[in-house]
Amino acid sequence: MGTWMGVSRTGCFAAVTNYRGGQEPSAAHSRGELVTRFLKDGVQARAYVDGIDGKSYSGFNLLVSDGKELWWMSNRDGAPRPLEPGYYALGNLLLDSPEVQPAKARVAALPPAAEPLFSALAEAKIVNGQYGTRCSTVLLRSENQITYAERPFGPDGADGETRRYRFSV
Repeated sequence: MGTWMGVSRTGCFAAVTNYRGGQEPSAAHSRGELVTRFLKDGVQARAYVDGIDGKSYSGFNLLVSDGKELWWMSNRDGAPRPLEPGYYALGNLLLDSPEVQPAKARVAALPPAAEPLFSALAEAKIVNGQYGTRCSTVLLRSENQITYAERPFGPDGADGETRRYRFSV
């Protein structure tokens, strides 16, 4: 059992995306376990990604942060790598792939606030009854506070009620 994205009260963060076309019926573990295990274990981000056996999962991209470092890895690309401060975009291919560049540019031009960011992400929403965008999530971190906002979508693409959480770290 797992989740696609989570943040802890200590400021650790993890998110996983499926790699397009990367479904492997023989995968030993759920990709969502990558997120929950990181948040439960409390290890440093680098040590965590270095210890992952990517062959045990269907195709994925993973972001993990221990509050000091942010790391990205994919079991469809080379070794894990640290990410310096800046703007990155991740979809269902590799980090900063061409498909996510328009959304990255829109987000980079906005202030760090949930509503403008949700508006920028709306253009990338995929509406499909069987496989489409089911939510958009905005995670903002200042020195001492985390804001987590998530907006679900119905199979028809209709916006659901946005849930917001704020807490100090």
